[in-house]
Amino acid sequence: MSRLVFKFFKDDALLSSLVHFFEREGFDVVGPHDLMPSLLMPAGVMGNVKPLKKDLEAIALGACAAQSHGAQDRGQGVIVSGTKILAKETSKGTNAMLKSAAKKHDVSNAILVKMMKPQQERRVDLPVIGRETIEKLSTYGYKGVSLEAKNGLILEKEAVIKEANEKNIFVYGYKRET
Repeated sequence: MSRLVFKFFKDDALLSSLVHFFEREGFDVVGPHDLMPSLLMPAGVMGNVKPLKKDLEAIALGACAAQSHGAQDRGQGVIVSGTKILAKETSKGTNAMLKSAAKKHDVSNAILVKMMKPQQERRVDLPVIGRETIEKLSTYGYKGVSLEAKNGLILEKEAVIKEANEKNIFVYGYKRET
């Protein structure tokens, strides 16, 4: 039965339905960022490793690609290198995308870009990075990660920054232009 449900409902539709169900039952649904705003990714560089101008241009391209991909409810992330999108997240998740792209491409200048999907239920499924993200980026040889500022969660922020600094990986909060 669960396979049937996931076959016909995309992540966002299913999560939104669950949120609305609980709200109809009288529950207040809040996101983790409502309780702990410090989890939200701030805008700009986090740590000592800074993206270059060409990295910021690649991040902007990746953010557009991630938004387009997310609008189709297919994933929150992409991998970008220069002017090329190397991979788009699937239902297999970010870690599988990182591994697959590293097998197929030189990722020494590649950046993981994660953005909130346009239609996303913000209270239950914001994009997230944490120490595991930095470990995977380092293992496969990526240059950096960008998470949408104010629409993404960074877990164990101090530990992420420390590890990213040690592994020479930049962490950047991308602020979407309005």
